[in-house]
Amino acid sequence: MRKITDYSILFLLFIIVLVFISCKGEKIVQGNSKDSYKELRILLGSTITEDIKGGIVTIEYCPDNTCETFSMPDKYSKDKLSDFVYLYLYFISDYYYLDSFRKMVASEEINKIILRNKKSILINEQLKDAIDVMKFLVKEYSIKATFVRYDESERNEVVIDLKSVLEKK
Repeated sequence: MRKITDYSILFLLFIIVLVFISCKGEKIVQGNSKDSYKELRILLGSTITEDIKGGIVTIEYCPDNTCETFSMPDKYSKDKLSDFVYLYLYFISDYYYLDSFRKMVASEEINKIILRNKKSILINEQLKDAIDVMKFLVKEYSIKATFVRYDESERNEVVIDLKSVLEKK
């Protein structure tokens, strides 16, 4: 009879641990569902904008008379483009304006974006993982980018070859 009681207690403890782990996992998933675009708006203010026209979602970062724009078909979740832009501005873009942005962003935020888009991550390979996620997002969601310069109120655009840029990193 004592054996049955011991097993019952062990079984109950096992169930409690499973419930605890399950709840903790759900909390992590909820914590990872933060909207990257809203976070970018908070951190970068009016220098970042989002637009949807003609079936294309575009996010544009314009800190001065130049811009980097990123777009993809709106048939995909715009969250994927927001995640891509967040990682691109953090790791790739060479705007010196982003130095303060990079200092404000905690590595946990970057890890959350990577985890949302990649099932496993090694902390020591954060940049490689970010590049891998960005390559995947470019390929899977047809993300495009352009560099925009305003000269005498005229908008001039040059396509950014994202595949080449990401390969160089």
